[in-house]
Amino acid sequence: MNSFRLSFFLPFVALLAMLIVACSSDEDSDGDYSPDGDTDVIEEEIDADSVDGDSSGDADWELSEQDGDLVEETPELRCSADSRYLEVKEGENWRQIDCWENAAGYCRQNVCVPNWIPADESVAFSSCSDDPHAVPYTLAEKAAHMDKLMENLHVHPDHGLVAPLLLEDDYYGNWAAANGKVLESMSEADYLAAEEAAGFDDVKEYYPGANDGLFTSIYVASQVFRYAATHERQALDNIKLTLGGTYRQLLITGTPGTYTRMYINPGIKGFSCPENPCNYWPDHGRDDVDKNDDRLVRVENGCIQHFGNGEYVSDSECTGEWITEETCGLDEFNGYCWLDNVSKDEYTGHMMAAALAYKLVDDPEVRAIASDILDRVIENFIANDLSFVDHDGEITEHGEMWAYTNDGYPGFHAVLDLSWILAGAVATGREDFMEYYENCLLKEGGPLQCSQRLLEDADTSYMKHLEEALLLYVGKNACGSNWNNISMAFISMFHLLWNETDPERRARYQAVLEDHMIRENGNFRDVIRQKNAMYNFIYASLRDNRNGMNVEVVNDAICQLQQFPISKADTDISNTQEERPANPDCPDRSGSAYLADTPQEIWQRCPQTNVWWSCPYYWDNCSRNPQKLHPGSDYLFTYWMGRYFNFIGEDF
Repeated sequence: MNSFRLSFFLPFVALLAMLIVACSSDEDSDGDYSPDGDTDVIEEEIDADSVDGDSSGDADWELSEQDGDLVEETPELRCSADSRYLEVKEGENWRQIDCWENAAGYCRQNVCVPNWIPADESVAFSSCSDDPHAVPYTLAEKAAHMDKLMENLHVHPDHGLVAPLLLEDDYYGNWAAANGKVLESMSEADYLAAEEAAGFDDVKEYYPGANDGLFTSIYVASQVFRYAATHERQALDNIKLTLGGTYRQLLITGTPGTYTRMYINPGIKGFSCPENPCNYWPDHGRDDVDKNDDRLVRVENGCIQHFGNGEYVSDSECTGEWITEETCGLDEFNGYCWLDNVSKDEYTGHMMAAALAYKLVDDPEVRAIASDILDRVIENFIANDLSFVDHDGEITEHGEMWAYTNDGYPGFHAVLDLSWILAGAVATGREDFMEYYENCLLKEGGPLQCSQRLLEDADTSYMKHLEEALLLYVGKNACGSNWNNISMAFISMFHLLWNETDPERRARYQAVLEDHMIRENGNFRDVIRQKNAMYNFIYASLRDNRNGMNVEVVNDAICQLQQFPISKADTDISNTQEERPANPDCPDRSGSAYLADTPQEIWQRCPQTNVWWSCPYYWDNCSRNPQKLHPGSDYLFTYWMGRYFNFIGEDF
């Protein structure tokens, strides 16, 4: 049995109620209680050992003197008829505590209980350790190994971003010789020990990429859940390093609210900026205005420089000159190079990481950085009419985010826009952000024209876009779907639901999650069938669980984590056309490949930077290379999320 017991929450909520009674003044006793959600402060001020957990209201309770008053008895408690509030009786009046604001849940048995705690206390999630493809390590052992490699290899302290890597050619041979082993006969345990022994000096090359911001943010979120579940100091240090790395991605562009896709600090072993200026031409020789491809730029003398005004033939043959742009004042980044043309994928990750860090981490430094990130981004996002404007003054290729842009569907953009702006409003307390969310996007105050974009109108709520035009599943049998969009929508709905406290809006968001995301009109490729632990845990934690938990979805996710390899080195995997035939009637969205009819499970999938983010209907083939190590942030994100939501027991 691995679900929280209601008895765990009874002393806390009863004491919370007493604290409200003790600290409330006569002049505000008739008003609504609006807690700030800082339960850590409340826990620190109350001695939980002085209570016995009896919530019946018959026991005597003692609390230390506060403001000269001594509370001696438990106040009378009840749940509101709609289960939204815990109600505390004060004289003849009832004070209401919003359970969603305080616990992201509902009132049950006179307690605010998180939504992801099963109402039926007999419910237990399976460890799935008997899965035929489970690897012989516990989930905790795999997390410990991957956490260590992230800290020792994948996130350099002078870089702060996550990257795949290649170890030195002779690394394993040297390790074998130093440890009395024979390289040719090393066991799996030997290779795991060698991985854990590796350090930054053993890295031959890092592989930064166009989605470094996204995948670093996934790692930030993993450590946020790790810290929230364990309060380990190492997890907090990891958050500060990598959230700080994403913050530097925001600063290095010199453009308010605009991220780089990735940056390179050439002073770190394994990282280097190209010496040949031809490499700074974008693919296909993009000119200085067209945003069809990403451009690598550099920082010299505190100013951004790009290479152009010439002719591009190839990465080894071109003419041109270095052009110094007007954006300067970046002296701390001298010698760096970075990639422009940031996309909505990166922003989706950044906004989630900042929103979760602000919500779940009690460290003032982390919350300040998270709040500042959201403040900078959302202020400029709104100022630029829901778009990303790059250092050259142009909207990035995938930076058009209003509902009726050609680069996506209205409902897909709606879930991203709503989640980002609400997260900014919550973290900063800015009323203008909340007004934009409620009145410009949701039209709560009636028709309002906030956008000057073509086809945007004053009447249509983004809620309607979300409910009627999410359109994640495209084409017959969803063959033309964009799995990047599916992942972005899930990540965005995750913190949109957590931050939304209005019960009517939240219920509508939950209906979208249920009817248009996890399922879609019986589509046999909908998310509930995709063997994706990330999607499953997000869904299980924030669907409306008052009438029962979807245990099968949680158990399926746990089985995928059991199959997850402990090492993310390249390995031998072969899926033949005979074993997993691609369907010629199911071309993918590019028309260049066909999808299989059944999703790959984790044991069938090749290691990559984030296995949950990609389409599971392609059949993978890969070859063993123990030197090539992929970051474990995909596993860690789902594992620590599952631990925080108590889907995963410590002994699994």
